[in-house]
Amino acid sequence: MAAIDEQAPDLVAVSYRLTPDVLARLLAQLAAELEQRETAGLRWGFGGTPPAAEVARASGIFAGVFSGRESQGQLARSFAGESGAPSPSARPADTIAVAAAFLAAYNAKQAGVRHYVAQYLFNPSACTAPAMDLAKILAKIDLIEEPHDEDFTSLRETRAGLASLSADPDVAKGQLAASVYCQLALGPQIAHIVGISEGDHAALPEEIIESAAIVRGVIETHFRSPLGMLAAPEIQRRRAEFIADARVLLQAIAELPDRPVADPWTDLPTLARPSRARRAARMRRLPDAVRPSTPPETVADSADSDVRTAVGGSERRALNQSRRRHDTARGGDALAPPPRACMQPKCRPQQCGRLPALAAAIQRPDRASCRRP
Repeated sequence: MAAIDEQAPDLVAVSYRLTPDVLARLLAQLAAELEQRETAGLRWGFGGTPPAAEVARASGIFAGVFSGRESQGQLARSFAGESGAPSPSARPADTIAVAAAFLAAYNAKQAGVRHYVAQYLFNPSACTAPAMDLAKILAKIDLIEEPHDEDFTSLRETRAGLASLSADPDVAKGQLAASVYCQLALGPQIAHIVGISEGDHAALPEEIIESAAIVRGVIETHFRSPLGMLAAPEIQRRRAEFIADARVLLQAIAELPDRPVADPWTDLPTLARPSRARRAARMRRLPDAVRPSTPPETVADSADSDVRTAVGGSERRALNQSRRRHDTARGGDALAPPPRACMQPKCRPQQCGRLPALAAAIQRPDRASCRRP
């Protein structure tokens, strides 16, 4: 409720995928809180498993409730709004996800972590195209693994998104298998298994065992003859776009502090400012002109990767200032790439001399199979 008071949104979306009994108590508390507040004009939406959705509908709080059983047409009409026009692109959110993945790894290294498990989420929704999933995650890998050295390395853990699975268990089995097959193109060291029942309810032991068997079958099939799907031009083009856009956002964050800060990327007040400015900046899209001239090299598919299964901005002002400064530097042309993030120990992004462009992915011959530096 404090975030609602601060952000003053038009719509609040609530997601819940745990047991419906607990949800009923939580929504009763929420209803009591809303009765004591002035919330005229504020609309609420809910998304969760079918049993949770039934509880949400019964609460009377939500203008829209989604259980995962809606057709594509129903979802499109819901998100089109009164005008019937399609909803805006989710690209800003994807850019934030790529930058956030880098910042998480950066902070881990600066804190002294030597072995970092990077979890890469596929299928955050049922509407995500597999090729765009791969492009976004490749961009995350480029940023996270570029600073590998003798003191810092990361392991790749891939998983499917719970919201992508159908409430129909037979359909969910196919979705899980397809997602895992795409995940294996990245050569993960850890495969995180998502239960086939998660589109309807929390997985039970027998459903976890069945899900693990499905994933094992996909892994065995994949390593008989891996497909080189990462070289697709649309994947590489979008991958380069994600990297360029994330660099703009990271540079803007580095320019946020209005006080002396040793490292903006590890300073909690600095990192919190884009969140507080989200509403003011949400209509701003990163420039389409930010494009590296050459797509990054393709991360090699690996048939020998050791796969283990486990059950399982400130603000708009700063962004505009960054754009104007780099436009001026390039004579008014497209936004020049800001410096690369150097993750050497005790490095300071505004002082470091090791600042080649981030757009080029690192392809190391000795990592073709083991994925380690």
